[in-house]
Amino acid sequence: MGVDRLQRSWRWLLTGRAVPRDPLRQAIAAIDDAVHLGRVGRLEDAVEVGAEAIRRTRELAAADRRRYLPALQLALRNQGVYLTELRRHDESIPLTQEAVDLARSMVTWDRYRYLPELTLSLAYFTNRLLAAGDTHRALEVSAEAVDLARDVAGHDDRSAAQDGLAAALGNRAISLAAVGRPDEALVASAETVELRRKLAESGHDGATLELAQAMHNHANRLHVAGRTAESVTLSAQAVALCRGLATDHPGTHRHRLAQALHSHSVLLSRQDRDAEALAAAEESVTCWRALAAEAPGRHSAGLAQALAGLGSRLRWAGRLGDARTATEEAVDLYRTLVATNRARHLGGLAQAVHQRAALAEEVPTHLAASREAVDLRRELVAGNRARHLPDLADSLRERAGALADAGRLDEAVRADEEAVDLHRECAAADPARTETLARALLGQAGRLGQAGRSGEALAAAVESVELIEGLREAGPGRYRQLLAAALDRQADLLPKRRQGEQARLRRRATVLRKARSRSEP
Repeated sequence: MGVDRLQRSWRWLLTGRAVPRDPLRQAIAAIDDAVHLGRVGRLEDAVEVGAEAIRRTRELAAADRRRYLPALQLALRNQGVYLTELRRHDESIPLTQEAVDLARSMVTWDRYRYLPELTLSLAYFTNRLLAAGDTHRALEVSAEAVDLARDVAGHDDRSAAQDGLAAALGNRAISLAAVGRPDEALVASAETVELRRKLAESGHDGATLELAQAMHNHANRLHVAGRTAESVTLSAQAVALCRGLATDHPGTHRHRLAQALHSHSVLLSRQDRDAEALAAAEESVTCWRALAAEAPGRHSAGLAQALAGLGSRLRWAGRLGDARTATEEAVDLYRTLVATNRARHLGGLAQAVHQRAALAEEVPTHLAASREAVDLRRELVAGNRARHLPDLADSLRERAGALADAGRLDEAVRADEEAVDLHRECAAADPARTETLARALLGQAGRLGQAGRSGEALAAAVESVELIEGLREAGPGRYRQLLAAALDRQADLLPKRRQGEQARLRRRATVLRKARSRSEP
């Protein structure tokens, strides 16, 4: 639930108890101002005004706890949102925890009047913890939120209670996915979509937008589960909903359509539907350009993300020159954004620079961009290891390739070793990342072979094959191409005296490729 709807709910709660020039109205005005500033991207100002709102409501609550505590709880919860956007997690988490504690005390006054607010505060707390990388604590909090939301929904059959349950389940799904429990995440996100559909059919306020977001999240869960066709179908439905919203309310929802198109493009690309992915990415950029022309400061980040996505789609379409142009524009935009708010936009810049490295034509450019991407991602990992470690591992792999191209094989091998170690750590925390570890080992095997370290190279190739074989047990029709490549690499690294084994591996790789050509799009 967005801050604006949350604000309206509290206004309703407090209406009738405030009088003209009442201090409570003054505090609510400060909360309003902070919400507006946050909405238009002036987050530092939002934090300053939000701090004033907290100061005022604390003073009021000290004098009359029952009357003013709800306003303080709201001010604390909102402040956590702004601080999280600024990546100031050490400040946002204690404030959101305090909001939860206050909501618990309110529940003791009147359980079913205030239980929805406790549930909502727990949902916000889950989001703050996820943003800070504290995934296991987020999992615990999200479980309590779902339990309480089910209690509320069982006691109150109005749509607001179902909305609260859907929000809690959505957060639960994200938390489960973050700790490597994809099957449970899929179940929770499926229930979220079902609830959101019912709310949309009943005409609940804001339900169509919430349904579109739930569909997008569930599409990602379906993709992880290997149900790629279903994921793209659901994502297309989310785009259609956002397109309808943007048509009816362009001033409010055009950015939702632009974001939905970007997300849909990513899923299409993962299913190798490259032409459709490119079309969606181009439309997303067109939408963001129009929005940025109207309000550059507000929509520059969306345009930068869409341009980076377009660069990736163009790369896979073989239009490398156009891909570099889009990526360079994204890098330039992100550099400007980072200059004004480093914490918020550093991740976007790191991704765009990483892509710049992958697209580099010249070795010096490849070296410089890959080095910068690694440095940026080390900085991000220092602030949130769990969230950014996979990206650092990816950039180290790219760096290894750049070093190898420059003939600096010893440095390339060291970068590979660190990348594989990090990918191994990521896969241990989240088995869904096993495929990435297998690919990293495959690349490492090639460069170890180039460096003359044939025994280590063969061991890496064998481990890669074993990991991919394990992945295929869960989905025999998947990973054919990857396994074929790994078998070929293993065969290349075998000594000549094992020619019979080499031939067997190559025959199996050929069979896998032929099977793909017959049965896969």
